[in-house]
Amino acid sequence: ELNKGWSGQLGLRIELIRWETCVLPGVGDEPQSVIEASIGDDYDAFIGMLWKRFGTPTKEYGSGTAQEFDKALSRAHNEPNFRMMVYFSEASVSPSEIDPLQLSQIIAFRQSLGERGVLWLTYKDRNDFKQLLRLHLAKLAQEWKGRLDKNLVNPFSEHSPQPESKTAFPI
Repeated sequence: ELNKGWSGQLGLRIELIRWETCVLPGVGDEPQSVIEASIGDDYDAFIGMLWKRFGTPTKEYGSGTAQEFDKALSRAHNEPNFRMMVYFSEASVSPSEIDPLQLSQIIAFRQSLGERGVLWLTYKDRNDFKQLLRLHLAKLAQEWKGRLDKNLVNPFSEHSPQPESKTAFPI
């Protein structure tokens, strides 16, 4: 929606990277290493959404979710322009779908976030999440656009640094 309505005006696009759709099957030390090698660090924002599953354990972490989160958190602490948004679903779950171990891991993870400097939000259902995410992505796009505008130099301004070599600028 944001890309269709505002990408031309803002001069940016938002692309969703999900391991389910963006990662090719492959071989590595463990499945998580295949995911991370494919996704890399070529993203500007991390959106974490948790509900009833924390994920599959990796060699070093309780889950791939925790491993990806820690990698993103490190970037958020070290890269001032990197954004991280974390959401927890409060939607009802059928008792037959509840895995007590997964649920306890999510609860423990959520409780640890405040001491790690992470502000997270909850949502009650899909529509609530769509509304929150739409608002937050719009704010994020505006933030990025503001940063882009500050970094752009008008080549025709007498106050702009002049290029040392001949450069053609489209008109």
